[in-house]
Amino acid sequence: MQKTSYTHIIGTFLFKDNKIISQKLFNNLEDMKKHRDVDTFGKVGKLTSAEIIFPKITEQHDKFYQLNVEQTEHDLKNSVNKDNLITQVISNIDEINKTINLLCKRLREWYSLYFPELNESVKDNEAYARLVVEKSKEQLSKELNVKSIGSDIPKKDVEQMQLLAKEIINIARLRENEKNYLDAIMVDYCPNLKEVATSTIAGELIAHTGSLEKLAEMPSSTIQLLGAEKALFRHMINKRSNCPKHGIIINHPLLANARQKDAGKIARHLAGAIAMACKVDYFHKGTKLDNSIGKKLMIKINKQIKG
Repeated sequence: MQKTSYTHIIGTFLFKDNKIISQKLFNNLEDMKKHRDVDTFGKVGKLTSAEIIFPKITEQHDKFYQLNVEQTEHDLKNSVNKDNLITQVISNIDEINKTINLLCKRLREWYSLYFPELNESVKDNEAYARLVVEKSKEQLSKELNVKSIGSDIPKKDVEQMQLLAKEIINIARLRENEKNYLDAIMVDYCPNLKEVATSTIAGELIAHTGSLEKLAEMPSSTIQLLGAEKALFRHMINKRSNCPKHGIIINHPLLANARQKDAGKIARHLAGAIAMACKVDYFHKGTKLDNSIGKKLMIKINKQIKG
């Protein structure tokens, strides 16, 4: 019978008639990585784990266990990549936004006991918090040209409101730091996708799909509707509901400023450009990347929209 070899974590074994006739054992994990692809026994047929039932070698059991533990530890340490970091940053930004909205809702209700007119005059939450901290009731009344009907609350109580407003401002500052950190990752990891989709939307797409690799394998029609799966399934089940035109990409500046009747057309062009950009970034990974292709895609999209 022809001789065959089989390599696994503890070494390379030479078989004949399903019996081991020679073996070359690895000393450690590094030794395994160095020699696992070497033809230890010359040019003989190679078996895969699916082709044989590897015989039990009692004396090698401890070594087999030890090397498997080392391999598992190595894989875990090296499993963290840019996709994981992007997912965590996007999740953090989303939770920070929720926290700011929740705290601002409380601040508005609380401060309205003291100066209710500010609530209707200022819609932006961060701007509202800054005014609470920086301006007195008299200054705000003068600037807004109103006579407040709020209660004359003691200063120590107003200071508690201002303390909450300061924390909101600090959390908003943390959000900006997270966005800057995300920008830095994107410039290095997927500059063309960042150029086309913006850092935040690109991060949301990667977080939603799980990785840049999975995103790069998707057609543009799928990318267009990422994040709108529930609406799509609702349309498929109940034809009376409208089919969604976009998902995550709805927050893109091109769509945010578009007329409703043009949204579908812009979303298709944008999704197509995103699909091309992420393919360039992923399949050229390991080479020096720049955002030149992303810029060309944006010029093309703007021409298609105007046309």
